[in-house]
Amino acid sequence: MLLIIAVAPSYESMANSRFEQLKEAVFSDPYEQRPIYKVERKRFGKPGDRASNHLRNAAKRTLVDSRDLLEFESGQKLLQANGICFAGQWLIDQPSEFTGLFAKGARSPVIVRASVALGGVGQKDKRAFGLAVKLLPDNLANDSSLNVFVLNSMGGVVTDRVMDLAMDNQPPLGRVPNWRDIRTALRMRKDLEAADKAYLSDSGAQIKPDATYRPVDHVAAHNPVISPVAAPTIAPAITSPITSPKWLRFSPISPWRADHNDFRDELSLPANSAQTLDYLIEVAADHGGKKSGAQWQAIGRLVLTESVISATCDTRLHFQHPTLR
Repeated sequence: MLLIIAVAPSYESMANSRFEQLKEAVFSDPYEQRPIYKVERKRFGKPGDRASNHLRNAAKRTLVDSRDLLEFESGQKLLQANGICFAGQWLIDQPSEFTGLFAKGARSPVIVRASVALGGVGQKDKRAFGLAVKLLPDNLANDSSLNVFVLNSMGGVVTDRVMDLAMDNQPPLGRVPNWRDIRTALRMRKDLEAADKAYLSDSGAQIKPDATYRPVDHVAAHNPVISPVAAPTIAPAITSPITSPKWLRFSPISPWRADHNDFRDELSLPANSAQTLDYLIEVAADHGGKKSGAQWQAIGRLVLTESVISATCDTRLHFQHPTLR
């Protein structure tokens, strides 16, 4: 008699499969000769609410398309075109009132893309530097990912090192861009807000759009794996009240600094090295006022362990934007 014993897949194999697949794609095609993509208004298409407004169409896509990888119609990102990607970990080790992946003990592998908003990548440019973080928790229920976005400022700053910049999900306007970039920046903001407005109108939400703010309540709504021993294949939805911070901030804490003109060289991690880029994860609750009055609390770290400057990182990696609820 043949005895068949069903063996459940190990936690480790389930935990990292989607993350490993995406990491493999992002790290598969590093550039031999690295380009500098131009961010130009002529790529945006005709302004207004029309099919030929490529920027507005792309902004609408980021609100509804959950794919991690896709082929961009223009062959590049219209904004944030130049970047560097990382693999790493989201680690929460401090208690707080917040739920989901903000709760103490929550952790998730991440794919992160660091980029600048317009075309300037060098130290003399006003660089609006930010991170797009794709959380791929072990028990995600479907093929979507949980994405968060932080930026140091909308207009950018001149700085020798982007690694010195703290970033949050409601960045200030910052300095006015160079004259040649002002019309580009204004067009960018107009189309992003129009996309948000159209999405909110279609969903029936009576909320004023705000292109400078990206919420994080979807991260607080995901039931995390705290203990590998008791990890379910799929996490049930949180049934108790969801408590989310309003603001999320990443503050650099890595002692290591590199001095390079191009931010991608500055952030590149040596291969086969223990060197990491570390950010403090800080959160603050909604207090009914402006961010300037927020009470920030450090709850964990974002640890980036491997880096790549690749074609997939720049031209295929897609981040769905969370929407206001």
